[in-house]
Amino acid sequence: MSKTLAIVGSNNKESINKKLAVLALSKLDGDSNEIMDLVDLNAPIYSPDLEMASGVPAEIKAVFDKLSEYDSIILATPEHNGYLPAVFKNLLDWLSRTDGKFMQGKPVLLLSTSLGAQAGARSLGSLELFDEVF
Repeated sequence: MSKTLAIVGSNNKESINKKLAVLALSKLDGDSNEIMDLVDLNAPIYSPDLEMASGVPAEIKAVFDKLSEYDSIILATPEHNGYLPAVFKNLLDWLSRTDGKFMQGKPVLLLSTSLGAQAGARSLGSLELFDEVF
C-alpha cells in the first residue's frame, strides 16, 4: 500500500491549503497518509553562517527523515504576495542543504489555492522551479 505525506506550506492555523490537502488525501486509498502542518515547525531562517556554525537543525532532520517514510508527496501551499510563503521556502532551503535531491524519485503533486486574483498560480510556478529536488 502506498503512503502519501501532504505538507501544508503555510503557518496559518486556518489555511485553506490545509483544507485542500486534506481533501486530496481523502481521495487516496490507505490509512497511512498524513498531513504535515508547518504551523508547528520551529526552524530558524536558513543562513549559511548558521549552517556552518550549528549544522542542519534537528527539526529539519526530522522532516527529512519523515519524507523517506512516504512513497509520494503532496505540497499544498498558498501564495504570499505572489511568492511562496517564507515558512515553506525556508523548509525547502534547509532540506536542500540536507540532501539536494530530497524528493527525487517520488511522485509529487503540487497544489495551491489563494483568495487572490491569481488563485495560487504564481506559487505553483515558483514550485516548478524546484524540479531538481522533485
